[in-house]
Amino acid sequence: MFRSTLLLLLLFNLFGAPSILAQDHPTKASPFDAIRWVEQEPQVQIEEKWYTPVAIDGVQVEKILEKCRMRWPGQLQKRFAEDLMEAMALLGHEPGDTVTLRLKPIETAAEIVLEGIPNTLGKRKQLWTDRNKDRNRQPTPLRLPPSWLSKKQVEQEIATFTAALRDQFAYLHLKGIDLDEAIEQEVHRHYSRGLPTRMPPVDLVMILQRVLMQFGDGHADIRSSNFRLGEGEPFNPFLLDDIDGKVVAYQQKRNDLLDPKYP
Repeated sequence: MFRSTLLLLLLFNLFGAPSILAQDHPTKASPFDAIRWVEQEPQVQIEEKWYTPVAIDGVQVEKILEKCRMRWPGQLQKRFAEDLMEAMALLGHEPGDTVTLRLKPIETAAEIVLEGIPNTLGKRKQLWTDRNKDRNRQPTPLRLPPSWLSKKQVEQEIATFTAALRDQFAYLHLKGIDLDEAIEQEVHRHYSRGLPTRMPPVDLVMILQRVLMQFGDGHADIRSSNFRLGEGEPFNPFLLDDIDGKVVAYQQKRNDLLDPKYP
């Protein structure tokens, strides 16, 4: 499908990018065997039984969820599953190798307390695997993209693109850019009346590429507005040489210096 090729090209360097604090946090662990979601509220599995989590080491789960929403907008499920320890550290508590859980069994209203629940990296890895199991499937052979995409196909591609960014790109909100608005502006840059009834794939790639450029590099703040797909030569418009330990720039044909005043 075109979607797999497009996302591979545009999001390869963004997928799985953790937050800066998450990279440095010493503990990647979880006390939960599995997590499922019901209307944006988590249910957790402990030893094959499902519960609604109420508190972890005395820290209210609702506060943890709110911290995840504020710290990583649009990534609640991912961050609660994969960066629970970081979220709790941001609330002033760093759990140890075991935790005390206050839980509400799914089938009853009475709360229970489980002490000494192992808080391990292995559980966290399993949660990550569960969330990413579809991505771990063997990729199908790449196919040539179609010559044209229908308006519905373009809308589906854009929806997949935005969902992937919101789930995987940790720097999405770093610069205060509204993703939906940025896409709409780039669409109107190419098509003043909005999405056409059909579009060549190269136009869609160009639109989404320019959207990504607005975010720059999450680490170095590098960006460019001069990208032109398929235009220009794949080489520098000048030649460099080493003369007496100094770098000199020549015209492409070596018939003159690039700038005689500043060789």
